[in-house]
Amino acid sequence: MSTFLLPKWFLKEVDKARRRFFWGTNQTGGQRMSLLAWDRVCLPRVHGGLGLIDFSLHNKAILLRWLWKLYTDRSSLWFKVANFLLAAQRGCKSPSLWISEGSFFWRDLRSLFPLFQLSTRIQVQAGTDTSFWYDNWGGGEPLLFLTKSEARPPRPRICLKEGLARNMEILPLPHTLSSHGIISNAPLAFHPVASDLTHWVWSTDRIFSVASTYKALSSAGKLKSPFKWIWKLHVPPSLKLFLFLLSCDRVLTRHQLLRRGLYTQSGCEFCSSTNLEDSLHLFFTCPFSASVRRRLQVLFQTPCLLSAVSTRQALLSLFLTNSLSRLQSTVLAFSLYAVWMERNNRVFRDSRRSVHNLIDWITVEANSFLRIL
Repeated sequence: MSTFLLPKWFLKEVDKARRRFFWGTNQTGGQRMSLLAWDRVCLPRVHGGLGLIDFSLHNKAILLRWLWKLYTDRSSLWFKVANFLLAAQRGCKSPSLWISEGSFFWRDLRSLFPLFQLSTRIQVQAGTDTSFWYDNWGGGEPLLFLTKSEARPPRPRICLKEGLARNMEILPLPHTLSSHGIISNAPLAFHPVASDLTHWVWSTDRIFSVASTYKALSSAGKLKSPFKWIWKLHVPPSLKLFLFLLSCDRVLTRHQLLRRGLYTQSGCEFCSSTNLEDSLHLFFTCPFSASVRRRLQVLFQTPCLLSAVSTRQALLSLFLTNSLSRLQSTVLAFSLYAVWMERNNRVFRDSRRSVHNLIDWITVEANSFLRIL
């Protein structure tokens, strides 16, 4: 993963094996039903996923390290070889990544160069290490990126110092750009001797790291999830996963089974009503689950649910609209899981427990787990 871009077919096969392991297999050895799209599973938790690594993005983050070394580690053998072979074609003291010739490794790096340029900022010193057209010295993006793709080549391969020393009005600048505006808005602080510095925009210390780069790539264009609090609850990991699936409306209720084309009865197992057993009814509006919450409200002063139009709204109303203690949030989480387990016991094992027995189980399990912590 650190020397070339992994082929798409290989990533597809790896993800296939990961999905099979993650969701498990059934009694016949076949893959169990996937409850969530794999792209969603690989999202960071803060963006509504499970935080599994996206190998494609992680592969790119690792390869970007080579570009970082090319710009910052001038004492390395890697820089010296690349600089000797390619710098002369760029018009400045650093090698050019716009040269199409080279090995597969070099071509992979070249394909990541636009991403690298948007992830860096150049602090200009002497101006001899920075390309006028190809480096991001203006604080926004490279000048080349501001032109239409068909109008890009050819551009003079000159360093920043030379480009600014020329009469900029005769350079092939895009019509929408002002040479005066470019210079006045650019963070230029020339020093005649010092080398130009490259900063990584995704790190607070402005130094490249794979972790910060992967975080930026996986979070690009994603909204933050309102359910990140699930991972901070004081409950077992399996219960956190259950609550996460519930927040995504992916618990396999009879409604979900019908949506997936599996024949099943649609009525609720608890109230024997004709209401469709979806997650909102089963966990929140069913008289059985409502009686469990009322009993918990008496014992632990947990909040009551006045109304809800969706499972997501019901979860947010219970856990976020009130200032819950650690015991209260743990009890509420165990109560939802207890309702699900009781439903499955009635469906598959023909075993029943009363609300009183269920409350006893919730109390014992919640207190036992908190005592362990």
